[in-house]
Amino acid sequence: MNSRLFMVLCLMITTCLCFGQSHYLIKRFDAYKDKNRIILNWSIKKGNSCVGIGILRSENDINYTKIGEIQGICGDNESETNYTFIDESPNHANYYVLELGASGITDPPLFVKFISLDGKASKVIPNPAVHTAYVLFDNPNNEKHTITFYTNDGKFIIQNTTNDDRINISLEYLDDELLGSPFRKTFYYTIHDAQNSKISDGIFMFNN
Repeated sequence: MNSRLFMVLCLMITTCLCFGQSHYLIKRFDAYKDKNRIILNWSIKKGNSCVGIGILRSENDINYTKIGEIQGICGDNESETNYTFIDESPNHANYYVLELGASGITDPPLFVKFISLDGKASKVIPNPAVHTAYVLFDNPNNEKHTITFYTNDGKFIIQNTTNDDRINISLEYLDDELLGSPFRKTFYYTIHDAQNSKISDGIFMFNN
């Protein structure tokens, strides 16, 4: 085997090891939304280490930009090591990967879809709605919430519970009597937590 071919093969093997090794360093990599930011959490397994951690973000899983860095030696021989990074200005769609020094980039990327509440307790997307809409609200701990929908004159429509941070409302829930005519109607909602305390309310329109 000639020396040039040997060097190419060595480079290919080294690259594969670097990018494959990162998968075995990380025990967990997750994220949650906290108001208008995204908090990333990950841990490096006991007995593993790397030199520096880069936090990279992309809107399309193609072009990544480094949005943060943790310098120095990461990991520990004696215990699992936890890390946190806060993305203060997330996009609507966010793909996150970690660059673990020479060990390569984590794969697959962590995907987080984000819609800002613009400082409000809840928000309806889209508003006006055509066929369906989502009521979004802050629920970082995935606690149980009850969302109740009414017509604008106070008639009860439907009530749902969720542990998520969103719930949808569809025209399928609304009979002809509630819709009336024309089909541009204003509706009202309330959100209560598990202690039955109201945390938010709002209005939205269906336009069909």
